[in-house]
Amino acid sequence: PALDSGHVALLAETARHLGISARSLARALAHAGTSHHAIFDDARRARALELLAKPQLPLPAIAAQLGFTDQSNFGRKCRIWFGDSPGRLRARLTAAVAD
Repeated sequence: PALDSGHVALLAETARHLGISARSLARALAHAGTSHHAIFDDARRARALELLAKPQLPLPAIAAQLGFTDQSNFGRKCRIWFGDSPGRLRARLTAAVAD
């Protein structure tokens, strides 16, 4: 839910929501071979794909909804995640749906 409102959830917030301490959550995630940051980044990446597949949504609105402070930060992250800009990725996604 935090992601859909553009809020970047912190470890302490997630732990509080789960009713455990931040340290316990961090230990449990480390034991599972992951981290809060990695899980949040994966969720953000998946949500970016969903939103970019909707051509009616403006790119700045998608960036804001994902919690990026500006569209250029979102663009940099898309290049890291997907190897392409948000606009080109959107074009590929919408072309794949149209085929």
